[in-house]
Amino acid sequence: QEHSKESPARSTPHRTPIITPNTKAIQERLFKQDVSNDFEINIEVYSLVQKKDPSGLDKKKKTSKSKAITPKRLLTSITTKSNIHSSVMASPGGLSAVRTSNFALVGSYTLSLSSVGNTKFVLDKVPFLSSLEGHIYLKIKCQVNSSVEERGFLTIFEDVSGFGAWHRRWCVLSGNSISYWTYPDDEKRKNPIGRINLANCTSRQIEPANREFCARRNTFELITVRPQREDDRET
Repeated sequence: QEHSKESPARSTPHRTPIITPNTKAIQERLFKQDVSNDFEINIEVYSLVQKKDPSGLDKKKKTSKSKAITPKRLLTSITTKSNIHSSVMASPGGLSAVRTSNFALVGSYTLSLSSVGNTKFVLDKVPFLSSLEGHIYLKIKCQVNSSVEERGFLTIFEDVSGFGAWHRRWCVLSGNSISYWTYPDDEKRKNPIGRINLANCTSRQIEPANREFCARRNTFELITVRPQREDDRET
């Protein structure tokens, strides 16, 4: 799988990702191999929370009037820096103590196989006053690696003018897709009349369908997802 993340801040929402000064783009790619079809990938966005150091103002007021470096002043400067470094590195509970992180969770999302084809996702757990818009844009690609190749006739259920019809097709399983033609000879001289991308299949297991679902024997069902379209509506 290939991932390229963009974490946008507050801006006018768009149907397609648009890089603006308020958008944080991450061009890194993530590849995962040998994952099951029920995989889940958790994406978490953290924000660094910094607190003002009240002692910083006092140090500025006590700056030395003379900037001339003397041996005594140089030794004092080195000793002071060493003490500051030690105090920053040391934990209140000792070296074995667990220090509290300054990173706070500001958004998360769980990717699954059904996420393939979508590009815009709504982050969960976004704080009310967060500077994030609450969306993340991803480019996801899923690919099936297989050396299996099979050929044979299958009867495929198709929608014809709003009516269901069964048609006998010459099918070829190769790689991550099932392509089909009307006749076996068409495979070498014609483009397939249809292709099923198994990378978009969300069925966890392929097995004979329940007879109550379909009366035909040895029927199996493939449930797939397709890329989101602009004219899609919630139903």
